[in-house]
Amino acid sequence: MSWHTSAIVIKGQIGRQPERLLETLGFPKARLEKNISFDEADSSSLLGKAVTVIGDWTVIFDPKAFGLFDANSAPGDGFWPLSFERRLDALSKHVEVVFGFLLEGTSDTHAFSYHADGIRRRCFLFQQGNPIIDIGVPIEAEKAAFEESDDMEQRIFLIAEKLGVQLFHDPKLQYGLCSFDS
Repeated sequence: MSWHTSAIVIKGQIGRQPERLLETLGFPKARLEKNISFDEADSSSLLGKAVTVIGDWTVIFDPKAFGLFDANSAPGDGFWPLSFERRLDALSKHVEVVFGFLLEGTSDTHAFSYHADGIRRRCFLFQQGNPIIDIGVPIEAEKAAFEESDDMEQRIFLIAEKLGVQLFHDPKLQYGLCSFDS
């Protein structure tokens, strides 16, 4: 299966106030519209961002990669737009872990970042069989995932699992769909 989405996974239940969380991440004027399923939340046709809390974790899906493909976003040295990267760093001062990933099966592009204590500790982007960005020291969850699988999509889901979050937790789990005023 080929995925076409991105997500931010945060250790903390801060997703219980999705509008406030999205504003913190640079997406003001979000409004919670309705509850949707996991299949809708991770869909490339999702209109907006989908937020849920799974145990002690908050998960946000965005098929538009949090502004990565926006022509107006300034690039950083990682794969996220610079302003978004800074917001992830700032958020990681207040929570234990911020793990972000991008899965784009069509172009064989897979990436992840790991932020803790106010800084990005790891950033890795793999495209068409080659590492393109490799910043920081591999984290323990990453090392274990890379030993278990050769498939990059699977590795990213394994990293999340080894950090402590089950993204496929419960088929009945509902995500809040947040859309934005123009």
